[in-house]
Amino acid sequence: MICLKILRFYQKFLSPLKPAACRYYPSCSEYALWQFQKKNFFLAFFSTFFRILRCNPFFKGGFDYPRVSKNFYPINLCFKPIFL
Repeated sequence: MICLKILRFYQKFLSPLKPAACRYYPSCSEYALWQFQKKNFFLAFFSTFFRILRCNPFFKGGFDYPRVSKNFYPINLCFKPIFL
């Protein structure tokens, strides 16, 4: 996906050129990377957009991990009958 390549380019080449100023952990670029890996484009774009809007001196900051869904599969505890 092109968004992931752009984010990795930013993290590798552009981000080291400026001082760390993100008020959240993980950083906004890492948050965006996680979102684009786990969600579709539009949900990832809007959640990243609102995260960047919150990253300013008027908000407290702190820990803000992305909300991604985890698929849990039920364990089948029923025994299968054995036919001889």
